[in-house]
Amino acid sequence: MVHFTCTGCLLDDMAAAAQLSYLSDLRNPDFTSLIACCLGQMDANLYSLRQWQEAATYLLGEHFLFTSPKEAKRKILDALYEKEKQKLNSFTIE
Repeated sequence: MVHFTCTGCLLDDMAAAAQLSYLSDLRNPDFTSLIACCLGQMDANLYSLRQWQEAATYLLGEHFLFTSPKEAKRKILDALYEKEKQKLNSFTIE
């Protein structure tokens, strides 16, 4: 279980929950699975839809329009899991 304090800033809370030193570490592919794990345990409704949209843009590098915080959280998680899957699939066994 990840413990975090809701400060009202989604990106800051994500970085704190993952115990990352810098906000920019949220974009580091080495932390994708950790970030997804932390994000999965966060309550979507603690943050505004706007914050979720900004987080999606920051994390995924694309602009999104969601209809609810819950939808945004799900889409971000799906994208993070897909990134992690692609990273794992890129390893070759010789």
